Amino acid sequence: RGAVLGMAAWLAVSVGRGHPHHLAYFNEAVGGPSAGHRWFVDSNLDCGQDLREFARLHREQGRPEVILSYFGGHAVEYLGIKAQHLRTHNYIQLRWRNSQNPDKEWLVVSATNLQGVYIPPETFAWLKERTPSFRVGHSLFIYDITSDADAHERLAAAYSAVNDAPLAARENDRARRLRSPWRP
Repeated sequence: RGAVLGMAAWLAVSVGRGHPHHLAYFNEAVGGPSAGHRWFVDSNLDCGQDLREFARLHREQGRPEVILSYFGGHAVEYLGIKAQHLRTHNYIQLRWRNSQNPDKEWLVVSATNLQGVYIPPETFAWLKERTPSFRVGHSLFIYDITSDADAHERLAAAYSAVNDAPLAARENDRARRLRSPWRP
């Protein structure tokens, strides 16, 4: 009886810790919600539920420029975020290009795209070795790439893979500027 009550209490605490991210709940036996993206993605975990929280964080952090690779169908533009898109699956994609020398720039990748479910897995495989600067909920991974020439070179290759020459050129130019000893 004690073991059953103990397991019930453990389950209650585990489920309670998932609040308010109920969709992203995963049992502690598989690593809990923070490891759920390793088991299931797509609509099991990643359907836009964290966008409003991302918009709040974006405002709080001074509205950095954003490169977005998002699986869901919601357009972040409706939340006041201008984003340079890369393999975003929403239906409205405004052609925004980040500036050449942003003060702060984030790469935001949703869990489904990070795992490479509907896009080539190598697109973001390099991010799996990095620790995100922020995680919003359990579906959005945010990397500060402001001074990361390697990240911009990899993004240039990703834009080239989708035949987006202007954005590939922007990313290559950004990487070159970051590597320059005379950078502004």
